[in-house]
Amino acid sequence: MKPLTVIMGTKGEYVKMAPVLRELDRQAVPYRLLHTHQHVQTTATITRIFKLREPDMILDPRTEDVTNVTDAARWFLRGSVAAARQAKRYFPHGKGIVLLHGDTPSTLLGLIIARLGGQQVAHIEAGLRSYDLLNPFPEEGVRVITSKFADYLFAPADWEYHNLEQEGLKARKWNTRVNTVYEALQYALERYQQAHADGSHDITTPPDHPYVVAVIHRLETILNQARLKLDIDTVLRVAKQHHVVFIQYKPTMEKLKQYGMLDELMNHPNIEHRSYQDYFSFMNLIANCTYVVCDGGGLQEETYYLDRPCLLLRSTTERIIGLDETALLSKFEPARINYFLANYSQYSRRDRLEDVRPARIIVDAVRGLMAE
Repeated sequence: MKPLTVIMGTKGEYVKMAPVLRELDRQAVPYRLLHTHQHVQTTATITRIFKLREPDMILDPRTEDVTNVTDAARWFLRGSVAAARQAKRYFPHGKGIVLLHGDTPSTLLGLIIARLGGQQVAHIEAGLRSYDLLNPFPEEGVRVITSKFADYLFAPADWEYHNLEQEGLKARKWNTRVNTVYEALQYALERYQQAHADGSHDITTPPDHPYVVAVIHRLETILNQARLKLDIDTVLRVAKQHHVVFIQYKPTMEKLKQYGMLDELMNHPNIEHRSYQDYFSFMNLIANCTYVVCDGGGLQEETYYLDRPCLLLRSTTERIIGLDETALLSKFEPARINYFLANYSQYSRRDRLEDVRPARIIVDAVRGLMAE
């Protein structure tokens, strides 16, 4: 049987791969886990709350998350050099299969390591496309490159699967019909409710009155002063009508201070500031809010599954899930933002969710590939 290795290293990858890792453990499929350490602190929390195993190998020992461009460049360079020098030592059992997820620098680093180590590559959450290599950057490029060099592709739904078919990729393809984050959400909310019933102090509770959640954190946003100002001005507008829970990300707060935008946000009487919470608490916060204002594609997907209105403060998105149903893409156009703020209650999921277990589809397929 071919050996199996999972390479990942970001908060998003850990959340979306948690159902896959748990299913691998449930089916007693042997695998090794390599952590790139792009995100160290947040993935340690996710490992604990999702009850995942600890990594078998760490590619870049460090104690803090990579949170800025300079640190990211240094981390990626170190990882690439290490891969070039000793990739094969990461795979002591010979040629096998490497599972990669998504579109992060960890995905690209994992691809480099896998290929230099002579491994086959399976790409999970393949087929998302904005068809603009510079937006979002570098995610779009990472997706395209990883899919091109992968042997096996797992698309999360019909549109993504169609994209892969249209590109004429020779890799074998599967359609998991929903994203693995759907299962992660179900587990998170169930575990939150159990922890709440048990009186656990490890979770945080949402406000006891209506509120809006605001999340601004993407580098393409915070490195552009004009774009960040538009986003913060939108949050301030929302705060005139609603209580706002603003999730603080360290890079965002640093840029707000640098640009002179922090004081008004911090001192606004209708804005509550919270540091990033564990995934269970955060998803419960989202599940019970009036609507979400964000600049991330992940929340576009999660708000669809949770049936929460979502204003996307982005010019483009690589996802079609929820668009013009639960989510409105602002394109940074004032008229679109105004429309959403006046009509957010009409943004709701139209169809019932199909009861699908994407992690089981992936693991069943991988087990077959390992036996070939």
